[in-house]
Amino acid sequence: MSSVEKILQRAVKSMEALLGAQFDAMEASTMVAESLDKDALVSVAASYIRGEYNRQKRSKVLKAEREVTQLSGRELPLRYAETQAHMDKEAREREPFDLHGHMNEIVLRYKNEIKAEWTEELLSQSIHMPDGTETTWGDASMAQHELRMDMFMKNATANIEGAARHKKAIEDLRLSGRSTLSELVSA
Repeated sequence: MSSVEKILQRAVKSMEALLGAQFDAMEASTMVAESLDKDALVSVAASYIRGEYNRQKRSKVLKAEREVTQLSGRELPLRYAETQAHMDKEAREREPFDLHGHMNEIVLRYKNEIKAEWTEELLSQSIHMPDGTETTWGDASMAQHELRMDMFMKNATANIEGAARHKKAIEDLRLSGRSTLSELVSA
């Protein structure tokens, strides 16, 4: 079995663990293949492979660092800025968190839970498109619904990223004992 096949097999197992019996690998593969063009699919695969390579490389470095630490019998204290730089480097080397992929999973799972009732009232409600045009739920085409969904996904992703940045700022301020990020950076 090639390393690409092993990676894909691990991805399938990961999704099965996450979604259990609801996960159908063939259906998921078909959905992904239909929703991505060739360049996007190559990009996703390359990103995953790069992340896996970096994870394995980092694992070897960590092993070597542990051996050196064990040989010296002590760990050297680092100043806050050095520690932060080290943590930032580790974060960049880790496999990237696929926020968009997780958002898609959440939307797919929630879509299966909601009970949509296409009432006259709902069908007559207006919806605004990203280009500023307006239509109704009943008159919107599949492409227009996809545009609206993409718009909501981008907004949700931006909100999560913003919340995460603020949470990280709070954590860094708490750890450093500073009251503002400007104080932290100038320290």
